Amino acid sequence: SQNVRVPRLPDDCPVCRRSINPRFITGHIRKTSYSHELQAVFECPHISCRALFIGYFNETNIPNQGTHYSFSKAEPNKTKSIEFSDTIKITSNDFCTIYNQANSAEEAGLTEVCGAGYRKSLEFLIKDYLIKKDPTKAEKIKKEQLAPLIQKRVAHTQLKEVAKRAAWLGNDETHYERRWVGKDVTDLKLLIALTVRWIEMEETTAQLMTDMPEK
Repeated sequence: SQNVRVPRLPDDCPVCRRSINPRFITGHIRKTSYSHELQAVFECPHISCRALFIGYFNETNIPNQGTHYSFSKAEPNKTKSIEFSDTIKITSNDFCTIYNQANSAEEAGLTEVCGAGYRKSLEFLIKDYLIKKDPTKAEKIKKEQLAPLIQKRVAHTQLKEVAKRAAWLGNDETHYERRWVGKDVTDLKLLIALTVRWIEMEETTAQLMTDMPEK
């Protein structure tokens, strides 16, 4: 056994995502060809979690202070699921599932593939939204490409504009060359969020007009 210097411990649990002061269980120094890595097992102290997780610390040499181990990451890293409103779940539950899987990929550092997942979630959202509005057109809607579909069939002006731009950035995430330089997954997620909000507003308004017709 040996003592090591660690400037800080993990301050949140990667399983339950709460801020914590973890309880140290045991540690192991893994020797590699280039340096040493400290792997430390901790327990989450929160009563509803109590999960074990591993904190990874990289060897760092500080002048006049010797060797330290700086915190790098903690695993397993469980992504917190994003909750959507009942309106969106009813409109497209597949959208909610696909979006959360894309978010998990992004949280796991799979930044080259998560954009394609967000693009797929957008297509399911728009097509399910349009099919819900006009089920008789379902087969035609399913076969149409996303951008022309938005332009042709989305009547709500603001919804059409944000969804159209989300489709542009979504296509950039699946093509070899990017058309929108300077825009990235963050912008795509923002446009999808705006698309979700406009659908919620339109659907909620329509429901209220049905529930409260003019006398």
